[in-house]
Amino acid sequence: MIMDLKLTTRQKIKICCIVFGFIFSILPIVFGSIYTDCCPVEPMIPIWCIVYGSAMILACFLELSILLRDVLWKTAMIVRGVIYPFKVIWIIVGCVYTYRNNEPSYNPEDAQKYCHKLLYQFAFWFLTSHFILALVIIFCASIIYPIFRTSATLSKNANHVLFSK
Repeated sequence: MIMDLKLTTRQKIKICCIVFGFIFSILPIVFGSIYTDCCPVEPMIPIWCIVYGSAMILACFLELSILLRDVLWKTAMIVRGVIYPFKVIWIIVGCVYTYRNNEPSYNPEDAQKYCHKLLYQFAFWFLTSHFILALVIIFCASIIYPIFRTSATLSKNANHVLFSK
């Protein structure tokens, strides 16, 4: 049965973000799967990629279920309460695995210090991009929030002045 969905603009934007997140979450799974045995210096980097990508996909489906008020949306909200703290902890774990082996050898002949260049640099920049994005969001929020708060206060005061007489 096809449901007649009437989505608001905000919901449409959220769906676009969820789709982007889903596409973005496939990358670590692909890199982790292709290069599973290609990082002896830290064999957990490809596993970290696969697990984190899987958690991101699960989070995307949960968000979509909650947004569309799917049959299981209440269960999705409970699982979301577990998956997001897990993702934060798993990012920290990924930082430990990746950043502690800064610039491993990209030469396969250095058996103990070797990590495939593409895998390592993907993990490094994937993690770093999370921090960059978080800083951009914090910076923008610190600029935008006061502007909206000030304009909301001004309009509230203007309404009070207009309707109090």
